Amino acid sequence: MKKLIALSMVLLLTMNYINGQESPKDKNKLKIKSITAGFGIYSSDLRTIDGPFGFNQAGPTLSAGLSVAYKKHLFSLDIDLGIDVEINIFGGDDGENAYFNSYDILYGREFSIFKWLRVEAHTGLGLYLYKDWVASESDYDTKAVIGIPVDLRFMIDSSRGFSFGINPEINFNKINTTYMGNIVFQYRFN
Repeated sequence: MKKLIALSMVLLLTMNYINGQESPKDKNKLKIKSITAGFGIYSSDLRTIDGPFGFNQAGPTLSAGLSVAYKKHLFSLDIDLGIDVEINIFGGDDGENAYFNSYDILYGREFSIFKWLRVEAHTGLGLYLYKDWVASESDYDTKAVIGIPVDLRFMIDSSRGFSFGINPEINFNKINTTYMGNIVFQYRFN
């Protein structure tokens, strides 16, 4: 994880240096568009908690992303993290939580609705890691699959460079389709 953060920082600094060297009239270069961070909740179809309401697995999420632009195309690296929160009101708590990590490479476009409202639509491929506690083995069972994330960002431009909004996202994969709703904050470099 430390290597991933260090690599992201090096990429960010390198792209920022490259952006500083280009002419403002030159639109044909790859440049950093934005960084995004958010938090929210998720639900998935994998586990259902026993009880009269039949809750799906759910819990808090954190997300982060870096987007670069080439002409009108957006390319993003996104990370989503989520942990299952079990509330033991009906019994059946196995003592440990399940969690997921999703590392995605996305392609997208940006659409301006009003001067102050934008929609970013992204899709791509990602690595989806799911870990679930196996009580009989006293250890986590880890599964890794390729996922297809679909990501929308409804962004309100609040001040020069800063935006906030909501980010509904779905990660389709063969072990645990995950639905997320995040509140996101974004800094735009241009």
